[in-house]
Amino acid sequence: ALEMNFEVTPDAIVKLIFSEELEDEITARGSGDISIDLNNIGDITMDGIYTVKNGVYDFAMGPVKQKFFIEEGGNISWTGDPYEAQLDLQTFYKVNTNIAVLTSNQLAEGSGSHQEILCYLKLTESLSKPAIQFDISAPNAGDIAQSVIRRIKSDPDELNRQFFSLLLWRRFAPLVGANTGNGNAAIDLFANQINSILSKI
Repeated sequence: ALEMNFEVTPDAIVKLIFSEELEDEITARGSGDISIDLNNIGDITMDGIYTVKNGVYDFAMGPVKQKFFIEEGGNISWTGDPYEAQLDLQTFYKVNTNIAVLTSNQLAEGSGSHQEILCYLKLTESLSKPAIQFDISAPNAGDIAQSVIRRIKSDPDELNRQFFSLLLWRRFAPLVGANTGNGNAAIDLFANQINSILSKI
């Protein structure tokens, strides 16, 4: 049997690969105490907690390939099976876009200009079968724009649509039923493309 104990520091780069074919993977720096045991029949076990200082999640799903930055303080923990590590990671991506396209009016004067939107992707549960949650925020937007964002977040399906619209086209999708003046055909095409992606989640 072989027992190895590692004191991991931010000098080391840690990589977790979800899909080698899609290049869906995490590359991070952080710290933690990790032990790896190899028994006489070749079974490997890992124990310990790795806390992320910084890193990147290369998210890949269908046509979506996007780098998300990992927030400091997230962690990956092992309690035996190396492939069943438990994830608790919050990642984000920034995009500048116009919130006013979400409504038939132009919100309020000045608030329809381009705003910084944060797209959050949270990873939990196990490395072999991670759970993914999406969120969005507009930290610098005015009150009316914030109310529209809250409306989106109250509907999980709408939140998913807007999340992928921001990733794919760097803009919000027209809200269903909103009179945007762009014509129903454009809205239907938008919706069909996003629904195709969501069906793969």
